[in-house]
Amino acid sequence: MSLLVDGGGHVMAPRLPVRGRNEVSGVLVDLLGPASGWSSSIVDVNGAPAVVFYDGGRVAGVLNLRIRACRVSDLWAVLNPDKLRHWNTL
Repeated sequence: MSLLVDGGGHVMAPRLPVRGRNEVSGVLVDLLGPASGWSSSIVDVNGAPAVVFYDGGRVAGVLNLRIRACRVSDLWAVLNPDKLRHWNTL
């Protein structure tokens, strides 16, 4: 399993891919766990499942998932506010 995070320099995030279940889950908890008041929904993004995280009415992150053999194999997190601007104008 791997995780690639795009924080765009605006969000403290690993610059290199994170590999391994324990390492990935630790980074996800650090990035998304402490957010109080956040909500989420599962959506389809470019034909693949994703989780959209909302901070109030604003999209704060999108987590794309690659599924292989009925398991999550890779994750991509977009937390860069510049790249989320479109999501927040919908």
